[in-house]
Order: sequence, then structure tokens, then C-alpha cells
Amino acid sequence: MIRGYVQRTLSFLVIALVALLLQSCYNEGTPRAVILVSIDGLHPDYLDSLYTPNLLELAANGVHPAYMEPVFPSKTFPNHYSLITGLYPANHGIVNNSMYDPDLRLSFRISNREAVSDHIWWKGEPLWVTVQKQNRTSATYFWPGSEALIHGQRPTYWIEYDSSLPHGARIDSAMVAITRSPRPALVTAYFSAVDSRGHDFGPYAPETREALREIDGQIGNLIARLREEGLEDEVNVVVVGDHGMAATSSERVMLLDDYIDLEEVYITDLGPLGLLNVKDSARLESLLADLKKMPHARWFKRDQLPAELHYSGNTRISDLVGIADEGWQMASKSRFESNPDYYSGGNHGYEPWHPSMHTVFIAHGPQFKQGLQSDGFSLIHVYELLCAVLDVEPAENDGNLDEVVHFLQTETD
Repeated sequence: MIRGYVQRTLSFLVIALVALLLQSCYNEGTPRAVILVSIDGLHPDYLDSLYTPNLLELAANGVHPAYMEPVFPSKTFPNHYSLITGLYPANHGIVNNSMYDPDLRLSFRISNREAVSDHIWWKGEPLWVTVQKQNRTSATYFWPGSEALIHGQRPTYWIEYDSSLPHGARIDSAMVAITRSPRPALVTAYFSAVDSRGHDFGPYAPETREALREIDGQIGNLIARLREEGLEDEVNVVVVGDHGMAATSSERVMLLDDYIDLEEVYITDLGPLGLLNVKDSARLESLLADLKKMPHARWFKRDQLPAELHYSGNTRISDLVGIADEGWQMASKSRFESNPDYYSGGNHGYEPWHPSMHTVFIAHGPQFKQGLQSDGFSLIHVYELLCAVLDVEPAENDGNLDEVVHFLQTETD
């Protein structure tokens, strides 16, 4: 009888212990998850109660630094890939939206689908690979780099970039993903309309604000649907931009032809940046001297740019790099004369410390503090932060968690 009592007691204790362990796991929640939303070209000044009530509500109840500073160059592909790898462009290989690799003897443009989907361009380890290496899943709708087979992997769920896909369909895709079992660690969504309108009409034009109003509505849609699914307190939502936007004018354009013979160079890019490869290396110093006569711009040889730009050590960086003053642009005479209006509106690519190039970071969810406003920080630290949020071991990167750990609920996470 005593033996039976002891056995029953032990069985009860075992069941109770298992129940406690299960309850502990339940209290910790299901594996951590992040929905990462990018709004291309989102400047901090764009946020106001009329056009972005949902973003402001998310910010008020979460983490909202004064600004996020992009990496150089302040262009879409370099910054999106730095966000997701924690590497500077010189280290992850996407040194500009357009570039030439002299070793591969190939050119890259963001409009070239063959190049975009070729793994040879993409170095480093994007976050979707990081989480998949640690037995989690991911989904991207969309993100630069997600179409390429990086480290032998694409995101678990992904589709080719389609700029015409309605904004609501992108949120639909994110919701389908986050409600999968097992739940993905990372889900991304991307919106380009604010950037496009900013280029065409300028950073403070009504058309730009209206594009943001529509996307803000989709942020509200996302939050409402997470609430409906009972996921608002389980899933972290992080909204980022990639760069800001400076007002430009056809009255502030410098013509390259006025300083050098264009027959002596290959032009990779002209605008806020001038990226030139020299046909005859013996002419490099002479060409640089002539380009330095250009007002409202500074010209450098590759690997001699200011150290604070972290833009050196990669042969994809052109032989000569010009950086226009904020709001100024460079062009060839033929391109400018064929369409001068193209140079009015807005542009980006300038040094990241210009306030016009700053962008937005907003985070809300169980791993983030509530109602935290803070000073600005560099985009390079976001990968480390997201790894901490997801409780995964980061790959080697250039970021520093110490710079952003105060965003988290507990700084030991």
C-alpha cells in the first residue's frame, strides 16, 4: 500500500514537473519572430499625424530613435543588403545600385534580373540564411538579395520582385507566412512608392506624402490582422527605411564633359555619385586633377576616400569616385540636354551624415521596450539587433549590439 502511494506520488511529481516545464516553454512564447517592413526613401520628417497615424502609433508604443543613418553610398541596394547582413557595402559586395567587377568582367544593375539573381555578387550572410542555418524558416516579399542562391540557400519562401504587386497583396503574403507552422523567424515586406514619388516630385511634394499615406494604411492593416490572429504580443514588427531624399533641381547640375574627355572613361554612375573607370591607367592622375576643378563635388581615387565612409578595399568600387554636395548632381552633357527635367525632384546617394539622407527605424513587439525614444544610430547595427531579438547567433559582421541593446526589453537578451 505504501509502495503504491509512493509510486502514485512519484508519478504525480513527474507529471507536475513536465507541466511546469511545458508552462515555462509556453510562458517564453513560441520561437521569436520578426516582420521586417522596408519603406524605401522614408525620411523622418515624413512622419506626421495626417499621413502616418499608424506608424506614429507603432512608434509611440515601441522604440523610435530620432533617425537611422544609412551607410555610404546612401542607395537602395547597398543599404538593404547592409541592413540584412550587418556589413558595409565594401565588405558585402553591393557597392552601388550599378557597378562593374573587373575580376568577373561583368556589370551589375538593379534592373538586370540575371545579375540580381546571381550569387556571385552577394557576399556576407543575410539574416534569412542565418536563421535557416539555425533550423528556423524565413519568407521574403521582397528584399534585395533574396532571389540569389547565397551560401547555397534562398529564403524558405520567396518570390521574384514585382513592382506592380499591389501593396495589400504584400501584406497578405506576410500574414500567410507569419501564420504558417512552424512560424518563420523572419518575414520581410518591401514598398518602393515613397522613393519613386520622391525622385519624381521631390521629398515634400503632395504626391510623395500621398504614397506614404497609402503605405501607412497597409501598416495599419498589418497591425489589425496581427491583433485578429492574437499575434500582436508574440510577433515583433520592425519598420525601416533605407535612406532619405534631398531636393534637387536642374539648376544644380555639373556636366562631366566640361572637365574631362568622356572617351577616356567608362561611366558606371552619375548623379549624386560619379563612378568612373579609367581606360588608360596612366591617365588616372591627370583625369583626377581635372575632375577636382569641378565645383560642388569632391573626387577621390579608389581606396583614398575618407575612412568614415568605410568605402574601400573592394575592386568593384570604381577607379575614380566623385561625391556631389548635398542637392547637387553630376551628368553628361548629352544626357542632361536630352531631359533636364529628370534632374529636378529628389535624389539620394550623398554622404550618410547629411540630415536629408537620414531614415526611419520603428520597432514594436515583445522583445522591444515600450515608448522609448532615443538618439539616432547607424543602420549597420540592425543585423546584430535582429539576431538578438530572434535569439540566433549572428554571422561575422561590422555592427555592434552594444550600440542598440538599450532598445531591448532586457539588455541581456
